[in-house]
Formats: sequence, C-alpha cells, structure tokens
Amino acid sequence: MDSLRGLQELGPVAVVRAEALMDQAARERTGRERRGRARLARLVDDPDSLGLVISLTDDVVRTRSARAAAQSLTEALSRGGRRGFSLLDWWGLRGLEQLARVAPRLVQRLVLWRLRSLTREVIGSTESRQLRALVETRRKEQIRLNVNVLGEAVLGPDEADRRLVRVLEMMTRPYVDYVSVKLSAVVAHLDYYDRVGSTTRLAEALRRILDVALEHSVFVNVDMEEFRDLRVTVEAFGAVILEPRYLGLSVGVVVQAYLPESREVLDYLAERAHARSSLGGAPLKVRLVKGANLAMERVEARLTGAHPPTYRTKADVDASYLDLVGRALSRGPELRVGVASHNLYHVAFALEAAAHLGALERLDLEMLEGMAPAEARLLARHSTCPVITYAPVTDLGDFAAAIAYLVRRLDENTSPDNYLTAAFFVDPGTARSAPTRTAQRERFLKSLADTSALSRERLRTPLEPPVDAFANTPDGDVTDPVFVDHLRRCTDALDLARVADTLLEPGDTPGVDPSTGRVAYHYRRPSPDEVERILGTLREAQPGWAERRHVERSALLLEFARLADRERAETMALMAHDTGKTPGESNAEVSEAADFAREYATHDDGSRALGVVTVAPPW
Repeated sequence: MDSLRGLQELGPVAVVRAEALMDQAARERTGRERRGRARLARLVDDPDSLGLVISLTDDVVRTRSARAAAQSLTEALSRGGRRGFSLLDWWGLRGLEQLARVAPRLVQRLVLWRLRSLTREVIGSTESRQLRALVETRRKEQIRLNVNVLGEAVLGPDEADRRLVRVLEMMTRPYVDYVSVKLSAVVAHLDYYDRVGSTTRLAEALRRILDVALEHSVFVNVDMEEFRDLRVTVEAFGAVILEPRYLGLSVGVVVQAYLPESREVLDYLAERAHARSSLGGAPLKVRLVKGANLAMERVEARLTGAHPPTYRTKADVDASYLDLVGRALSRGPELRVGVASHNLYHVAFALEAAAHLGALERLDLEMLEGMAPAEARLLARHSTCPVITYAPVTDLGDFAAAIAYLVRRLDENTSPDNYLTAAFFVDPGTARSAPTRTAQRERFLKSLADTSALSRERLRTPLEPPVDAFANTPDGDVTDPVFVDHLRRCTDALDLARVADTLLEPGDTPGVDPSTGRVAYHYRRPSPDEVERILGTLREAQPGWAERRHVERSALLLEFARLADRERAETMALMAHDTGKTPGESNAEVSEAADFAREYATHDDGSRALGVVTVAPPW
C-alpha cells in the first residue's frame, strides 16, 4: 500500500515528538512515582531479582507447609537478587528469614503483605471501595480504566464458571464502564480439533458477556494470549458482533503483533467492521499489542516438537507492530484503533500517522496502569485522543496469580532491546539517558524501515529432526488449520466397511463404529488353530529378519516411521471410527509408533531379538 510506504517518512518527526514527551514526562513525575519507578528499574536491571520475586510468591507465599515455606525463603535468598531490592526490603527479608525459625506462618503473611504493598500501583484490588477510588482518580485525569479480572489458570468447568461470574459481577458495578476478558479463561476444555464446536462454545460465553454489557453500558475488549486460541476466538468474535442484538454495542478485540498471522487477523477484523457498518452497526475496535505470552509459547511449542509461532527477534515484532498501526489507521471510520504501547517512539508515530491520515478521532492511546502514570497524564492533557490504562485487578485469594502475571509482564518486556527496560533510564540529566535514547531511536527507525520487507509466513512449523540420531516425532499441529481441516476431511470421508473388506475376511462377527454406535462391518474371527498357524509362520520368518544387517532393518523401520507421520490424519481417522480414540489420544499414539520405529532404527548395541511378540489391545 502506497500510503503505508508514505508513513515511513514520518519517522524523523515522530522521533522529535517522542523525545519531547520524554522530557515533559520527566518533569511531570511526582515523588511517589519516582520512587515506584526506581523500584521497577532495580527489578528489570537484575534478572536474579525477578527470580527471587517468583520464589517468594510460589515457594513461600503459596506453600501450604509453613516449615517448607521457611526453608524456601532461605534457599531463595541464597540465590541472590539483592540488587533488585532496596536496603530496607532486603534486610527486612533477611530479618524474616530469622523470624521464620519460630513463626513461619506469620512470615508467610508478612511476605504476602509486603509484596502486595510494593505492587499496589500496578495490580489493583477488586475490593469495591479501592477500585472505585482508582476509577474516579483516573477520570479526573481524563483517563479511562480498562479493568481486567485476574485469576488462576482455568483447569476445569468450575473454575471457568467462577471466573465468568466474577467478570459479570465486575461489569454490573456502576463505576466500571470498560473491561477486558479472555474468552478461553471463561470456557474450559476447548477442543482445538473441533474448531466449530469450540467456536460455538466461545460464542455462547461471549453472548452472556455482551448481554450484561448491553444492560450496563460497558465496553468489552476481548483479550488474546495463547496462539492456539487465536482462530477460534477471532471467529467466535467475528460471528457474534454481526448478530442484530449486538450491532449497536461498541466492542473490541486484541491483535498481537508478535504473530506473523496478525496482519491476516487485522484484515479479517476490518472486513467484519465494514460488514457491521453496512448493517448500521457501531464501529469495531482493534487493540494493537506486541504480545504477552512469549515464554509459554516457546515452552508449548517445544513440548509439541515445533518452532514457536512468534517472531524470532524484537526488531521483527516492532516492525510488525508499526505495520499494523499504519494499516489499521488507513482503514475507514468503521474501525477504531487502540495503540497499546509504552514505547513513546511508537506512540508518537501513531499520533503522527493518525494526523497524516485524518484518523485522530479513531485513535486511542493505551498503557498499563501504574507503569507510566506521568506519560499517561501528559498524553491525556495534550493529545486529542482518549487515553486508557489497562488495569489488572485481583482479590487477596488470587494475589499470587497476579504476581505471576506481573513477573511475566516484566520478564517479557525487559529484555535488553525492549523499550520498557530503557524507559526507566531515558529521563534527561542521567548518565544513561543519551546512549539509551540513541539506541532506542535507532531501533525505532530501523523497525519502521523494515515494515515493508517483513515476512508474514507461518513460523510454527515442525522442528527439523537431527541427522542419524533419535528425536521424538512431533504431533500433528492442532494450531495448523491445514492439518486440522485435512483430519476433518479424512474423518468425514472414511468408509470403515471398505477398509474392513480390504483387511479382513468377511464373516458374522459385527464391527461397531464407536463414534456412531452402529455396526459398520462384519468380519470372520480367526479360530485358535488359525492363530497358532499365523504365529508359526511368523516364527519361521523371524530368523531371516534377524540375519539382515542393521542398516537394512534400520532403513525399513525409518520408512515405516516416515509413512506413519505422512499418513497421520488417515490413521487418526481410522482410530476414531474403529476404536473410539479422540484426536488428542490418537495424535500422540501415531507419534509414539513412529518414535518406537525410529528408536530401534538408531539403536544398535548388538542385542539379540527376543523373537515373535504379540500385542493384545483391549478392544
């Protein structure tokens, strides 16, 4: 798009604007904000400190055994982290270490109290009086609060229902007019093989939320985290917002720039917004974020034998983000754009791009509550765009989960090349200010220049197997629509009777398809004598197999492993119809079969074969 190439020329003026904002924000800070900023700066400047916070939360506060918690406190402090804490807090922890010998339960409560007090600026309380006061304070500053109810991971329907009830209750409070909710946190046990069924369940939950939003005039922002939730969440959202009941309701959804698929998602949402507008509906909002689940995406991909779905470098993430900002602002009035970023170069670029495109009335500026209060106030006063702060809130019982959320945010946003790390050191008058600004300025201009060349190819692909060594076979990727669609077609098209005719002799024994409960074929069950003859034939053939060279046996086994992987969807479909296996079960079993073949193909220690082995499955 020519308009996007033209936006790259706005880089130098965006730099001037961003650095002017830095200077103004430094003068704006209160003493309390400077102290809080210093605390966060110490944390992000020392990786061991974040590890200590995690240990204090998981191993001390959440441990049921007070004695074990006391021991964990000693071990946590021995691993370091001193630089991330003030002298008062560090020696306070050392004092609690001694107190824990006689009063460990009291120490657990004191550690929790101190963690809560230190994070109160960035993790709010669900307690009504406190939350109302925060909302009213921000309104006086012309800032709107986007409330996100935090909680533990959803492991089952009960937790999902409780989370949904808490979200709905929050929406009924008269002072709350904006909430964020992750649909996968209020719907348990999503089946990603069943895209239609999962989309339907998410849509049902979204309708319940939007019904309350209609009644109480609340803006609902649908959050996003796990890559595996992306397509089902976007499809559920895209379907529900076109339903007549919700056309007049303002709603939004998150788009994560660290995924190459983000441009495709933005284009889809822009089409939905246009369709909604043609029906007389309200504008749709996209909230553009960098991405907030990087560590777990890497872990989950590794467990399934795949590359992570995210861009490999921060530079590519930034280029993707700036590309999305430009593309979203280039759309029509039916699409509102929320630019959620602490990077003042990116914020300034969004303001300049919106002015250039005549889209300032469609732009929202968004930041994390408590992370950059001076910058938020400054933007609220001096720009014509609404300013929104994203406020995670929790009750005391879920506070440990909130700490985990905060640490994840800090961990993912405080790599050496990340702006949030630099943001604590850009204020003028310090030794680190000039070199920090220079580095961030250059990163911004390079990312802006790279937007046109950025690849949007899918990055979550199977790991390359090592040469001449065993490696686990990756499961079929449930996040890959090509694989899931192929599996569905194989399952729908499978003719079990035809397969039985090919493999089995006809007879009177019924073969039941567990997926339907109906008889699909008949076959002849072999007699005991026939089984003995078959085993005898195998015993006669076994010495010939044993005499083959290892390289020959290895080649055959590896070919079987490749065939099993190549025909995975067909095998899974057969297992569903003949044994009742779910895709989640059969996917892993196909990989296991291929793994056994690969293991024996690469294993040559001179062992002798056992002979003929029978496997008697329980079906």
